[in-house]
Amino acid sequence: MGREISSACAKTLVMDSTRDVQTPYFMFESKSVDEGFTDKNILRVQEWMQENYSRPVNIALLAEQSGLGERTFLRRFKRATGMTPNSYLQQLRIEAARHLLEVSGKGVDEITVLIG
Repeated sequence: MGREISSACAKTLVMDSTRDVQTPYFMFESKSVDEGFTDKNILRVQEWMQENYSRPVNIALLAEQSGLGERTFLRRFKRATGMTPNSYLQQLRIEAARHLLEVSGKGVDEITVLIG
């Protein structure tokens, strides 16, 4: 089935009975806006961030993407995702880097540049 499928299966099926927690096996899953309420403005920003995580980003740009003022955007983003925009972006980048390390032949330096 290929390297990507085998990697996904390994992550799903890994259990280490000698550990008290499975933290090393944690995979970032963003809180869905459907879990509490629907905030289409924030969902639009989350989707934009997922497509553009390698670009330089600041709060003003994200607020503009949402169509909200900066303070309103920050408050609503935190409520919708449980994270600050910077933490959310960092997690997206970490997961993208992890994925590339697992399924590509690229080195850490090259992935660092690609991820942003």
